[in-house]
This record gives sequence, C-alpha cells and structure tokens, in this order.
Amino acid sequence: MGKKALIVPQRRPTKRQLSRSQKEKQVQRLVLAGGAAAILLILAIPIFGFAREVVLKGQEPVARVEQNVLGLSEYAQILGLRSYLLQAQLDSLQQFSGQAGNQYQSTLQYLEQARLSLPDEVVSDWINEQFVRRETSRLGVTVTPTEITDSIKPEFEPLPTGGADPKPLTEEEFQNRYRNFLTSAKTTDAVYRKQKEYVLLAQKLQAQLQEQVPTTGPQVHLQAILAETEDDAKSVLARLEQGEDFSQVAIEVSQDTQSQEKGGDLGWIPRGILGQELEDTAFSLKVGSLGGPVEVPQGFYVIRVLERDETREIEAPILDQIKSEVLYRWLQEAQVKAKVERFLSQDKLTWAEKQGQRR
Repeated sequence: MGKKALIVPQRRPTKRQLSRSQKEKQVQRLVLAGGAAAILLILAIPIFGFAREVVLKGQEPVARVEQNVLGLSEYAQILGLRSYLLQAQLDSLQQFSGQAGNQYQSTLQYLEQARLSLPDEVVSDWINEQFVRRETSRLGVTVTPTEITDSIKPEFEPLPTGGADPKPLTEEEFQNRYRNFLTSAKTTDAVYRKQKEYVLLAQKLQAQLQEQVPTTGPQVHLQAILAETEDDAKSVLARLEQGEDFSQVAIEVSQDTQSQEKGGDLGWIPRGILGQELEDTAFSLKVGSLGGPVEVPQGFYVIRVLERDETREIEAPILDQIKSEVLYRWLQEAQVKAKVERFLSQDKLTWAEKQGQRR
C-alpha cells in the first residue's frame, strides 16, 4: 500500500494577524477608491466646465414675453442662421455691384447697417413672433408643412440666364441643394422651417387685419412745419401766435421737403398714418388751432388743423399705406398691453456668436 499523503493542518490566524490583514485590505480599498475618485474628479472638471459653459449658459434668458422665454442657445441658433443669410445677400450683391458700378451701393449700405443691428433685431423678431403665434392660434390660423416647403423651394431655383426661363428643379435636385444649404448655414431643417412658418403666419395675420381696415373714418386736414430742434419749433410757434402766415413760415423754415413748397399742407390725414403722439395731438385740436412742438424721429413738428371730417372716405394711396403698416401697428399695441422683457448683454452676444462659429 502506498503511503498516505501527509496532511498538514492549516493554522488559524491569530486575532492579531486577522486584524492586521483586515486593515491592509481596508487600506487597499481606500487607495483604490481614492484613485477612482481622483480619476472621476479629473474627468469631471472638463465635464463640469462644458455643462457650465454650454448647457447652463445656454439656458440663460435673452428675452421673455409673459411665460415664453427665449434661451441663449435658441438665440444663438437663430442669430447664426440670420447672419449666414445676410452675409449671402451681401456676397451676392457685391458681385453684382462690381459689374454695375454704384447701382447697388445704397442697398449694400443698408445691408451693412442691417448686420450691425441684427443682434437686437433677432430679439425683436422673436418677441413679435410670440404675439403672432398667440393671435393666429386664437383665430385658428395655421400653416401646413406643404405651405412651408412651397415657400422654401423657390429660394433654390436657378436664376434665369440669357433671357430664358430655367428648367424647374426636380425633387431630388431641390433636396440636394437644400441639404447643402443647411450644412453651409450650420443649421437644421427644424430651425429653418420654424422661421419660415412664422413668416407665413405673419402674412396670414396681416391679410386678416387688412380686411378690417375701414375705408372711411375721422380725418383732419393738416398744415405742418418741421423744425430741427425744440427751441426752433418754439420760435416757429411764437411767430405763428403773433399772426405770421403759416404757409409763408413753412416755406421759409420747414425741414419737411415734401410739404415745404406747399406751405406745409399735408392734406387729409386719417388715423394710422402719423406717429402716436403727433396723431393724438392732431385729433385733439379744434379747427384753426395750433399744436406742438411734438417730437418725432426727424425733429419737432408745429401743426395747425385746417378742416375736420368724421366720416370722410380715405384716399386710395393713404389706405394702401395704412394696410401696409397695419401689422406693425398691431404689434406695437400688443406689446404695450403685455409684459415684455429683454436681457441681451454683450457677454451673452459674444457667447452666441462663438457658438455660431463652433457649429
């Protein structure tokens, strides 16, 4: 028979040895945990920086209309798109201006000025959009996806060359051009379509408001003298109050070139043509009375009411002007009645512009 294997009994660790082993394992766990924590901390630093710089910063408000808020990220998206479109217009026009001399210089100057005012214009347009969307929703006015697409397609049609109409784009050609545009503009289909939807809603609302413009109403026949400063306007008013002829003074000093040669005669004016303060003054005066000085963007007006008619028919050119401005005036009135706040700062604008460059 073979020898039995020698079994050596295992010695149990003493309490002291057990305690020491447990301590060593505990230290190892702490070291490992500490190392993991350090790694997580190192990783967390850029993550936290990203969250603070992009996520949290992007949630800061740029504007508020009651409960609706324009966040900085959304503002950056719209600003980037609008900047791209404006630059594309400038580039295209500069090519034509090089071929046509100074023919397009005034338009170029206008677009350059528009670029400077674009940051604030984006905020103003977003504010207007909230009122338009709220009102069209109340009226049940909608825009279909097909209408949006149909408004986009003409932008990508080729320009006519040699006097011949270009061949219409196929659906595939349109989609390719549209995708290339979105890539170049660093925007998305959703962002671009939302901007187009607002434009179409505004057009539909304007059409409804135009239908409500009355063709007759109160009107005043006005004479006006435009002075450059308030002191000049007060001097004009003093001369008129002393009995000088309004027409002669207007021909002599008025800065309003359109009415100056007519002795300051503005004709019959209904509501909806003049600025609010000038309009309120004109319609509060009795026939033959003088009013002013009234401040306007161009200077200071002194006016006199020659005639008044409560039910006079509005002349066609003036009616067209009222209709063309009806949406603008409606938006002005809507904003007076609502809580509108703006929070755009240079810091936020700089951040938005950097985001546009990163995309």
